[in-house]
Amino acid sequence: MHSLLAISLALGLSSSFPGTAPDSLEASSVSAPRAENIAAVPVQTLSGKELRRLPAANVADAIRLFSGVQVKDYGGRGGLKTVNVRSLGTHHTAVFLDGIMIDNAQNGTIDLGRLSLDNLEAISLYNGHKNGLLLSAKEYAGAASVHFRTRVPSFGKGPCRLKLSYTFASFASHDASVLMENRLGRHSWSSLRLEGLKSGGAYPFSYSRDGGRDTTALRCNADLSCLKVEESLGGAAGSGRWNAKAFLYVSDRGYPGAVVRGRIMHEDRQKDFDAFLQGGWERRWERSAVAVRGKYSCGKLRYISDPTEEGGSMYVDNCFLQHEAYGSASSAFNLLPWLEFSPALDLQFNLLDSDMRMFVFPRRSAIYGAVNATAHGRFFKADLSLLETAVFDMSTDGSNRINSNRSRLTPSADLWFQLSENLQLRAFVKNSYRMPTLNDLYYTSTGNRSLNPENALQYDLGAEWEHRPEHGFLKEISLSADAYHNEVKDKIVAVPTASQFQWMMLNVGRCRIPGVDASMRLEGERKHFSAGLLLRWSFQDARETASPGSDNYGNFLPYAPRHSVSAVLNLGLDKGKAGDYSLCISMLYTGDRYDSLSNSEENHIAPWHSEDLAVKGLWHCGKKDLGADFCLNNLLGRQYEIVRCYPMPRRNFSIRLSLWI
Repeated sequence: MHSLLAISLALGLSSSFPGTAPDSLEASSVSAPRAENIAAVPVQTLSGKELRRLPAANVADAIRLFSGVQVKDYGGRGGLKTVNVRSLGTHHTAVFLDGIMIDNAQNGTIDLGRLSLDNLEAISLYNGHKNGLLLSAKEYAGAASVHFRTRVPSFGKGPCRLKLSYTFASFASHDASVLMENRLGRHSWSSLRLEGLKSGGAYPFSYSRDGGRDTTALRCNADLSCLKVEESLGGAAGSGRWNAKAFLYVSDRGYPGAVVRGRIMHEDRQKDFDAFLQGGWERRWERSAVAVRGKYSCGKLRYISDPTEEGGSMYVDNCFLQHEAYGSASSAFNLLPWLEFSPALDLQFNLLDSDMRMFVFPRRSAIYGAVNATAHGRFFKADLSLLETAVFDMSTDGSNRINSNRSRLTPSADLWFQLSENLQLRAFVKNSYRMPTLNDLYYTSTGNRSLNPENALQYDLGAEWEHRPEHGFLKEISLSADAYHNEVKDKIVAVPTASQFQWMMLNVGRCRIPGVDASMRLEGERKHFSAGLLLRWSFQDARETASPGSDNYGNFLPYAPRHSVSAVLNLGLDKGKAGDYSLCISMLYTGDRYDSLSNSEENHIAPWHSEDLAVKGLWHCGKKDLGADFCLNNLLGRQYEIVRCYPMPRRNFSIRLSLWI
């Protein structure tokens, strides 16, 4: 929060809606953020230069620097990368792009490795849901949410710009992209980005063979070939603004399997075709506002497992096709100078087809209705929201007909207090739940139609202190800490049946997850030199607490470390036309974990840490800008695993050249 906030609140907050609602103030602004932009829940953000200076190849590499986050990475350019916040599970984390959720009704898993950083302006992680007016109803649903904001082009050097980039990286990786930005009118723009990536993916690793000495092997079947096409449009007219995006992703990748008892399995492959078209429009008046959003997406997935060299496995070649149609309408009203009211209604329809035998061809319709009330005064802000979710599943297959209706009301409340010019307190409580995915319920021979939704209950109490010295090198000091307690009931897990090759989805267990997140940020600047240090620490005690006296009672949840730390050091030198240079060093540490509820020694996963370095330069030559980046990942070349039996690459590098025309 800005130091001017207390002064503004003392004078009273305006009750009118702004014509445009910036997410943050520019350095030259002399007004405080309005009540709707105050974050009453813990939020972590990477944006602008800080985001572009990171040694990160995709958004998953950036998100893992946030506290309380575990990114599951199966290794390699093609390995799946998913995010889990405060050990609530991947499915409780909602991912949004420009205010519209990226969804996958089939398995609920969003592969963050598909999204590149080039066309993003900011990444924000919210524990609880995002605060603000004109939110869609689905934005109230997630226990945590990650928001990506598309970069708005800057046309300081002309009405159109072209950026050419080429990256060469370890493991025979080549990445070329073209970004074209055009000014369509005084207040509208377009951005077209094309990217092609081809990576051999094979990398060496060490493992212990038959309990003997370490052996070096090559991790094969980690290749990836993909094409991304992204077209973004945006504009503003008076007190209204709009945006639209079209996205296409086509890929062919190998999934390197687990390394188990000296056997290296690498037979799985996946082919993807994903496309979506989305857009939104909003209009604000003095005492009211309205917004509409919509999206259509389709995706085809072909998964192949050919156990030519692996005895005992089954041959698999399945195709899945899913479609999604989504629409949202929200509004906001000033009922009183200190009270805003914001209702929202979302409709969503999903269908899933497959060439599997005995498939039930499920269709899912969902209605989300939300109501939010916001009260604010000189030194406080309070939000209360109610979300009603109704889900209807059906099938077009008469022999396996589905008729399942489920609904749930989930409330949440959060408070924010300004105790002094530099100190703020925040607290929230939130109830949320996640529906079982279509795979959980209806996957042939595995799904369980009687599954209950997972219920999550969150409590959080936090404080933030910020100081901006008027003199000296140090420009900002920020400290924050949050204590939280999460409970998850009816957790959905896959358990083996009589055969190891046939599993069943079941509701088992109750989990309690107390923890603490803390961070410190230092920013300094003098003339052309700037420096920044960001430290984050997370502690959690995630345990299973369903059945006292059982073998697993009180044991740690799988892949939930007690301690994790991240640190980012940024150094910058801006010499204007002579160039802009930066050095960024990041460090990640994850403590002991187990890969199973059975916390035995054989299920223990050792702590790991990794250090990354990025050196970047940008030179201005008239209307042209030339950039060169060098990144060195896993600086110390350590062998480690994030997921059991899936070794990560050792020291690797990337070199990138870019030219703005």
